[in-house]
Amino acid sequence: MSSIQVVLLEKIPSVGEKGEIIQAKLGYAQNFLIPQKKAALLGSDEAREILAEIKVRKQEKTEFIKVKEAKKEEQVEKRKIINEKKAKLLTKIKK
Repeated sequence: MSSIQVVLLEKIPSVGEKGEIIQAKLGYAQNFLIPQKKAALLGSDEAREILAEIKVRKQEKTEFIKVKEAKKEEQVEKRKIINEKKAKLLTKIKK
């Protein structure tokens, strides 16, 4: 039986996630997925739009994670500096 590649436009249980490219049987794609706007043919404008949207979201998520990690590293450095200052003060007080 023939099959085609489609991009899912929404999450479909036991089929795949939004933006996932799947191999679907021709009849399933033509009679259900595409008419119900649950999938678009790979290469179509609709498919390109959803894939571009997902790419942008992934980039935004990556940027967010990088910023979050940088802030975390900054906090660790600040804690180190504070602990070093505390240690110096304690050694001065003990002397």
